[in-house]
Amino acid sequence: MKPRKLTSAFSVFSPSKNPNPDYLPIPYLPSSMQDPRMARAKKKGNEALQIQDWRAAITAYSEAIAHDPGMKYSKLYFRRGMAYEKLGVLSRAANDYAIAFNLTGGSGALTAYENVYQQLHSSAAPEFADGKAAAVKEKWKLAVSFFTRAIEVDGQYGQAYFQRGLAYEKLGEHKLALEDMVKAEYRAQGRQR
Repeated sequence: MKPRKLTSAFSVFSPSKNPNPDYLPIPYLPSSMQDPRMARAKKKGNEALQIQDWRAAITAYSEAIAHDPGMKYSKLYFRRGMAYEKLGVLSRAANDYAIAFNLTGGSGALTAYENVYQQLHSSAAPEFADGKAAAVKEKWKLAVSFFTRAIEVDGQYGQAYFQRGLAYEKLGEHKLALEDMVKAEYRAQGRQR
């Protein structure tokens, strides 16, 4: 009789078992091992999502996330992102989809993030264009206000930070200009600050 090979519980994290080395698989705990408060809140969130009560779903999923400190349940973030998206709070939806994607590497979360980001970016585009038009006319305060509105719509809009930084520089606001240039650079590198 051939002896059985013993495998470690950590073999899940072995690079040879993981087809995508950028993402570590996160073990999913069975419901019997979940924090009961998290399980109750998740159930409320799922029920609210079913009846399309988006605000109640966001509240319930936020409570569930608070009781999941190890961030093991990416579906909580994904579903809360869905509720935010339905309410039109696209920046928060994009953030939750990004967290869900980073936790699992799942293509559904990535697709949802890309769709929401596209909506955000297109929503900010008119403000950005107005800011560029004001800058061409050297109306720097007006340009700053338009670029600020574009940033409020899409907090990841690196070009808006860059252009607002240029406008601040023209106004002599060197500290604000530098802060925006740094933010623009971070966004260009795919990071947030």
